[in-house]
Amino acid sequence: MIFRDYRIEAAFSEYHIVDFGDMHWGALASDESDIKERVKEIAEGDNYWWIGMGDYLDAINYSDKRFDPNTLPERYRICDLDDLVLLQAHEFCDIFDPIAHKCIGLHSGNHEFTIQRLHQVNIHHEIIRRLNRYMREQKLEEDLQVITLGEMAFINISIPNLKKKFTIWSAHGTGRASSPETALRKLKNYKRQFEADIYQIGHLHYCVGDEEISLAYGMKEVKKIFLVTGSFLKSYIEGPATYAERRIYSPIPLSAMEIIVDGEGLKFRKF
Repeated sequence: MIFRDYRIEAAFSEYHIVDFGDMHWGALASDESDIKERVKEIAEGDNYWWIGMGDYLDAINYSDKRFDPNTLPERYRICDLDDLVLLQAHEFCDIFDPIAHKCIGLHSGNHEFTIQRLHQVNIHHEIIRRLNRYMREQKLEEDLQVITLGEMAFINISIPNLKKKFTIWSAHGTGRASSPETALRKLKNYKRQFEADIYQIGHLHYCVGDEEISLAYGMKEVKKIFLVTGSFLKSYIEGPATYAERRIYSPIPLSAMEIIVDGEGLKFRKF
């Protein structure tokens, strides 16, 4: 488990933190143009930051039982297959370099961990090294650094300008869910084990949120927010059968989740 304290010194009336993950970069079904548009929006928004939720790469190579060359983009050549995952990681970093300095941290996903477990290559750390190298080359502030959030983390966010402090319990996630409602129920079970203001997981690909309000001493309202943070992997595409098609999963809209902090407190919406 990782504990991350993150302080935002910039002064704005509103702050945005995007939960951005499950892109599966390098799969034919990954909506790479949409991902690039979201990166551009974060880069151009002075009051935007982001948390990486894992599974940035599809990272399925030819020794994996899930491998199907028909589900690879045409830009990959046969000779690329030996270094396919590394090539995907470098492509991903080229896209995300411009927002590396806005990254609160990166979770490791199960697709990255599978490469580490089976091939002894920590592709998650390779992504972090590349993003940090870019920031050094750009001579950004020395104390700026992309860090790992592992598979699970508590993130304490403080914003002195708004006199706000809140805690996020965040994990890549595990298992599967058959509907958005099932995904939320799965997430809400974790509030019995962990204490936070916001609970969030990726992995399930649904993009859905909810909040619960309870009453404390002195009629104080206590809000808890629950976010399943979405995906950019299409369930179905014209042509080759995707992983979802072979299992007849439900089509899922593509999106990320966004936390909004202002003088009134915490809110969320799809990004």
